[in-house]
Amino acid sequence: MPDGGQRSARPACLVPAMTDASQTNPPAPASIWGHETILLAEDEEVVRLMLVEALTLQGYTVLDARCGSDALALAEKAAQPIDLLVTDMTMPGMTGWDLARDLRTTRPALPVLFTSGHNGHETARWGKMDPPAEHLFKPFSLEAFLSKTRQMLDGGKKTAAPGQPVVP
Repeated sequence: MPDGGQRSARPACLVPAMTDASQTNPPAPASIWGHETILLAEDEEVVRLMLVEALTLQGYTVLDARCGSDALALAEKAAQPIDLLVTDMTMPGMTGWDLARDLRTTRPALPVLFTSGHNGHETARWGKMDPPAEHLFKPFSLEAFLSKTRQMLDGGKKTAAPGQPVVP
């Protein structure tokens, strides 16, 4: 070690060299781009804002709500059809399961993507939601979230944009 065998108190950070400005933000795989409208209910502001930004950057229209009652109000006033509900399972005032159940009274085929920081055993207490419904457990990567979102919008099938290969 260059410092006489002693470890430095400062951690090393290795960053790959960039040769082209386009490498700083590589394009997302074509299979996660979209144009649909997503109703997002998430009480954690940082998480909600991050997901809204990620979805918006991929071309989606996002109606974002901080709780279930706000999401119901947004859905009632929505001028466009809602193609997917993404909801946290545990929010103040109303669970994501209750939100999905209430929305499905007027939109019975609405796909639902539940997110939760609790394990599957914990979320099982709310009961089983009729398909199309899936869970994504926190923490998750944005890539996993966007891929699952696209998969739900495509009816559970892994598909790609026209002219693009299907990414398994």
